[in-house]
Amino acid sequence: AARIAEAAEIETDPGREAQLLLELGRAQAESGEFGRGTETLERAREIAPDERLAIEIEAAWVTFARHIPALQERALARTREMLARPRPVTHGERVLLAAASNQAVFAGEPHERVLDLAHRALDDGALLADETAAGFSWTIALGALGWADDFATVERVSREALADARTRGSIAGFATASHAHAYAAFHTGRVVEAAADCRQAIDAHPDPAWFLRPFACVQLAWAEIERGDWDAAEEAIERCDPDERWADAPVYMLVLDARGRVALARGRPDDALGLVLEAGRLASATQMPNPAVVPWRASAVEAYVRTGDRESAASIATEELRLARQFGAPRAIGAAHRSAGLAERGERTVELLAEAVSTLAGSAARLEHARALV
Repeated sequence: AARIAEAAEIETDPGREAQLLLELGRAQAESGEFGRGTETLERAREIAPDERLAIEIEAAWVTFARHIPALQERALARTREMLARPRPVTHGERVLLAAASNQAVFAGEPHERVLDLAHRALDDGALLADETAAGFSWTIALGALGWADDFATVERVSREALADARTRGSIAGFATASHAHAYAAFHTGRVVEAAADCRQAIDAHPDPAWFLRPFACVQLAWAEIERGDWDAAEEAIERCDPDERWADAPVYMLVLDARGRVALARGRPDDALGLVLEAGRLASATQMPNPAVVPWRASAVEAYVRTGDRESAASIATEELRLARQFGAPRAIGAAHRSAGLAERGERTVELLAEAVSTLAGSAARLEHARALV
């Protein structure tokens, strides 16, 4: 970022200066400095000499402004405004579609819309080709597809990105693609493979400022919890944020939820409840109600049941099921039925758990199906 900033200061051509400021804003935001990054992108937009570059800058701005609570409403409004204007397909348009798919999945809009936006963003490999494996926007679109249960596309594109990274010798691209591949491996039941993918992503890109590091560490913790190695899960979580860079970012709710899961696994439901309810507070503050994205409600239901508060468990389970049905992806609906079953007693429990199994039986979410069967 420092080198790009120096180049921008001495550049005299407005077009090249705007392009440099675009790169600088991305570099700042991708290392967790969302405020500085969006301010830099605002400067770039003011001097952009043509619409093509202006659209690309605007698309980058809405991508990162979404992570700043004070800018969320403006980011959502700009996204809707830009999507309403037809224009030729460009890299900026693909970036905008990726950001829109992310917003749609966060908000829990119908998963068919999420899938449509994300596939249009990827554009049959065009977005990955534009950015290479070391890029950012293709991972946003791929994340939306993963949350919407399109694990086959996540697996295919992440493998394509791995091949691209190897061809270019890109360590950053290798780490990014490994992290993406881990998500598909985990939810389709290949837990050991997912853990290996996460470890190689973290080891390849050890910089705490890497935007995807907290996600990779949390996913590694998920895998270790499923394997029953809670010490390893806690170690993975502690590697997320050694300098507390991400403590104010939305991703931190995943860190809190993962800590809550470990506390549950260790038999500390009161501790778990405090952690996952704080994750839920952050999810609400950042307008991310979708249980497919941050499944804090499932952990809260289990914690409430273990503390004997079935009334609170049933209330949260009912909300989770409503939101999951609104989103419509099988994994979220099945998980919500499982939560509802845990909160109930007697025959109603059996009915809800059987519904979870039935919902998940035909989906690719094999790990969630296994949980429901158990």
